[in-house]
Amino acid sequence: MQEAHPTAEDGMQNADSLGHSEKPARWCQRIRRAPLFAVVVLIAGLIVGPPTLSGAEVTAHAAAATAGTYVPLSPVRITDTRAGSGSPNAGKTLGAGITINVQVTGVGGVPASGVSAAVMNVTAVNPTASSFLTVFPAGATRPVVANLNFVAGETLANLVTVPIGTQGAVTIYNHIGSTDVVVDVEGYYTTSPQATGLYNPVNPSRVFGTLQVGGAINAESSQAVTVTGGTTGVPVEASAVVANVTAAGSTGPSFLTVYPAPATGSPTPPTAANVNFVTGQVIGNRVTVPVGANGQIEVYNHTGSVNVDVDLYGYYTGAAGELGSAFTPLAPTRFTDTRVGTNGTPISPHSNQSFNFLSDDIPATATALAANVTVVAGAAPGYLTVYPTTDSSPPVVGDVNFTAGTVAQDFALAPLSGAATEIFSSSPDSVNVVIDAFGYFAPPPPAVRVVASPTSLPADGTSTSALTVTVTTGSGVAFDDPLSLTTTPSVAGSCGIASATGSTNASGQVTSTYTASVTAGTCTITATEANGGTTGTAVITQTASS
Repeated sequence: MQEAHPTAEDGMQNADSLGHSEKPARWCQRIRRAPLFAVVVLIAGLIVGPPTLSGAEVTAHAAAATAGTYVPLSPVRITDTRAGSGSPNAGKTLGAGITINVQVTGVGGVPASGVSAAVMNVTAVNPTASSFLTVFPAGATRPVVANLNFVAGETLANLVTVPIGTQGAVTIYNHIGSTDVVVDVEGYYTTSPQATGLYNPVNPSRVFGTLQVGGAINAESSQAVTVTGGTTGVPVEASAVVANVTAAGSTGPSFLTVYPAPATGSPTPPTAANVNFVTGQVIGNRVTVPVGANGQIEVYNHTGSVNVDVDLYGYYTGAAGELGSAFTPLAPTRFTDTRVGTNGTPISPHSNQSFNFLSDDIPATATALAANVTVVAGAAPGYLTVYPTTDSSPPVVGDVNFTAGTVAQDFALAPLSGAATEIFSSSPDSVNVVIDAFGYFAPPPPAVRVVASPTSLPADGTSTSALTVTVTTGSGVAFDDPLSLTTTPSVAGSCGIASATGSTNASGQVTSTYTASVTAGTCTITATEANGGTTGTAVITQTASS
């Protein structure tokens, strides 16, 4: 098989340099624990951005773009800077303060136009110093955010969602030292609403592995994991799922690749990697993966044996008529930095804190924030759990795991209520939190469109016009939404009869028939949907019979 990730020979991290990358999915209640590596990383603001930020740097961001929907892809490698990789940007190792542009549109299954943002897995390979990568739209000023923090010698990946810049590209910046970068595209958001690809969070649940030891996957083997139906909360027609995949207890350095299960034949992993690890390490990463045949995804392990957990967090709709939230990209912006008192204070030991983003132009109706959540740890290890403010206690999951004196991060679709999210820290010491935002999800208001065909009829009392009423949410269609019709004549008697309507079907539509009256004039037909009271109209002209 073609090499699908940075291997041990390519400079995979040593076991003594992994402190901030360990991230078990349920550290709080699982018997398996992440080993506590004795690592000290320079964390005085260097890795996650400047230690002090002006108010303008923190709050300024571009106006929101039009909401769109998600299109999943089986992972495709679109950049690998290692010499001889054969991928775009081969040989362009990033030095200190250096950037590269990565073409996103028109490659890897991403269309040449109609793309607002991309979802990618970005991996730092064999860095020479503790540093960070910032991924931002090409042509834009580099923002004060960080997508991936790492220490010298380690190979580390993180999921990234970033708006597309000029000529369909994104830019990647490296702060200190040098590092190779690998980019695997996993999907994209559209610039206009589609009938599918709306996001819905679910109560986190484990679909593979156990709290104690996970599920074993041997070398060069894949495990099919069912992610729809049952108690998952994910419908069988879902187009993609969002999950946290954790590797632990490996017998050697390796990587995991997550991809849709094939309909027939033996599963063959694509040239991509989601989680890189060394012997015995506990580490995870967020994935967004298309749902394959029989509602399953595949998890492939390259070398040795490893225990794996898969936790579900949400899904994207795959059938017209399903409800959910559309994605609005934002210019990458630092919303929170408790080191400098921006939108919060350090989280106290064994405590939770609410973080509100209304002042950052996130609407109160938003359901989730696409953000990188980074912890700057104190003198003790722990984990962060990001969860809704409406929950009375944190769920039994961990989003960011950390050891003492380290920096760790995870990309999250942070659940929102009233534009706020809750973060719990298990650490017995105070920790600082940095939240860098890249977009948000919100259900747009419904819209009603009425089409009459034809729009002109003779006033003969028998001619008819076909009426089609479509209810959309701005990013899809509304299913099972009751409709009613009313008519308003321009002169007495100039409206005929509009037959009774019902509820919208899977295409968000209701069809009806209008029968003309015998009086010339116009008739305004108004359709009203019941869930929000939104209306739409069409006008039919009735002409005098000759």
